[in-house]
Amino acid sequence: EKAIASVVNFLEDDLKEETGKELRIPLNSKADFLLIPSSTDLFVNTDTMKGYTKVLNALNKKWTISSRATEAANFGLFASEKYLRDFGNFVVDEAISLGVKTVLWGECGHGWRSASNYVRYELAKNGIELMHIHQFTLKALERGQLKVDKNKNDDLFNYHDPCNYARGGNLVNEPREILKMVVRETVEAKYTKEETFCCGAGGGLLADEKNWNEFRAWAGWPAVYYSWKTGASYMISPCAIDKAQFPYVIDYHKVPLKMKGLMDLVGYALEI
Repeated sequence: EKAIASVVNFLEDDLKEETGKELRIPLNSKADFLLIPSSTDLFVNTDTMKGYTKVLNALNKKWTISSRATEAANFGLFASEKYLRDFGNFVVDEAISLGVKTVLWGECGHGWRSASNYVRYELAKNGIELMHIHQFTLKALERGQLKVDKNKNDDLFNYHDPCNYARGGNLVNEPREILKMVVRETVEAKYTKEETFCCGAGGGLLADEKNWNEFRAWAGWPAVYYSWKTGASYMISPCAIDKAQFPYVIDYHKVPLKMKGLMDLVGYALEI
């Protein structure tokens, strides 16, 4: 808990320096919304966490994260149904403990797949709703509750469908709609939606083992290649494993492409 609190304090200070405003990340608080981020959003992909924070503060929502549930990933999906359920039930118990009405899931592909297909129904038994942060954010944008400036993302962006969103999580259109609302220009790759390419980092390949790295670089190449061929400057993928894998693949193949999460761009465009 102390480590998470320290990270939260650092991010709040960083946000104040960026925006000039006090944007809080409540921790272990009674709330209406419980945000489940990927742990990497707190330590590595911090612009993603800042994007969540800016949206929830701009909407003046009563929200919190939990030091006991700061991981959207559910590796039980790859290990066994028992572990998948154990992790899912841990989140459910935490949501009940904090008295929330809605659980918001952060940017994690397989984490969303397991949440959408299991955790959702366990939460519903307790009168708690599950939403992905993209579904929540899109509704706010469509209702005009968030003011954004597309000029802050003045480039050409290609959206990559994380395989667990497109083929196992029923999350295809919402991210695209958000992207169109917060950037100047978007372009689609040849293979998208249910036909998307895997990032190539599953099955333990992301472990950064020397003997696997060349295979890992080529396993992720089709997705990067078709994004690069669109002419986009940025490849956007809202998945923690993609965010770890694609920069490695891009660097290995020396292509002029940059990688970001979707909520990063929302945070950049949002006028607080």
